[in-house]
Amino acid sequence: MDAEAGQQPQNYRVRERQNSQELGFHCPSGADGVLLSRVYDAGVGAQEARVLVGGREAGTFYEAYSNPSRRKAQDALWINLWKGDCSAGRLKITVDSSTSAVPFTEGTYTASF
Repeated sequence: MDAEAGQQPQNYRVRERQNSQELGFHCPSGADGVLLSRVYDAGVGAQEARVLVGGREAGTFYEAYSNPSRRKAQDALWINLWKGDCSAGRLKITVDSSTSAVPFTEGTYTASF
């Protein structure tokens, strides 16, 4: 649930998990990087997930603090792509939250090439 002062509360869908998940995106020809954006619940502090592309570390999503007043949030991670990452026009990204101290939250992911 999220609301600004003076607004009615708004519900939004969010998942919690502590495991590995593979995301797949259409990858345009010649792409050399991708901005992976995540909408999540900022009311949960200390959530963390490793991000991997082709088995290699590409970065980390991490939310250190809990913000119960402004729960719907967005963060992003820039990933440099290597030759072969977009095999057959598809990019596979693994988000691994198995070692997160608390459940990792996610609403949606967006890939911008």
